[in-house]
Amino acid sequence: MRSVLIVDDETPSRELIKMSLDWHFFGFDPILEAKNGREALALYEAHRPALIITDIQMPVMDGLELIRAVRAVSPSQPVVILSCHERFSYAKEALRLGVMDYILKDSFTES
Repeated sequence: MRSVLIVDDETPSRELIKMSLDWHFFGFDPILEAKNGREALALYEAHRPALIITDIQMPVMDGLELIRAVRAVSPSQPVVILSCHERFSYAKEALRLGVMDYILKDSFTES
């Protein structure tokens, strides 16, 4: 099985992401969680998850810093940003860093 790493400083957001998909059906186990980029980077280094889903603005280390650090180790690591920020500068930097998608939390609904 492959692991997924969910990174968000808000516990309800992490819970929503976990509950929104049948992760096991799609072959993801375990589901790893971190509340900031620094925790996420440590989990990344220990587990090398198949997918990272991260927020952008978080304390300690933000999502863009996390992506830069991960890209330094694994340029092809799949990353999705799930954020409430519509700022074009964030989306532009995310694209520059090669993220798979930039999803607004307001548009993220259970399928």
